Amino acid sequence: MTTDSWESLVQAKQAEAAAKIPGPWRLPAVYTNISETASTNVLDVPRRCGILTPKQLEITENHDATSLLEKIHSQELSAYEVTEAFCIRAAIAQQLV
Repeated sequence: MTTDSWESLVQAKQAEAAAKIPGPWRLPAVYTNISETASTNVLDVPRRCGILTPKQLEITENHDATSLLEKIHSQELSAYEVTEAFCIRAAIAQQLV
């Protein structure tokens, strides 16, 4: 029985997780090639990367859970729109780790 090093196991799990992110939600390499010593601020990547639409940015940045529920209840937003916006934003964040 062979045992893989922890580094190779980590790389395999990272590749597995990355493969689950849909192509249109993948960040360009300019955002993901960040060294540990770089002083890059990743907080504005969701806004700068161009993946989220203006409406999705508005959903994920300007509302709390209560106001989103009110907008869904009044049919200003659909549950699908809200869910998709937060899923895309989570995928962006996952790629920056």
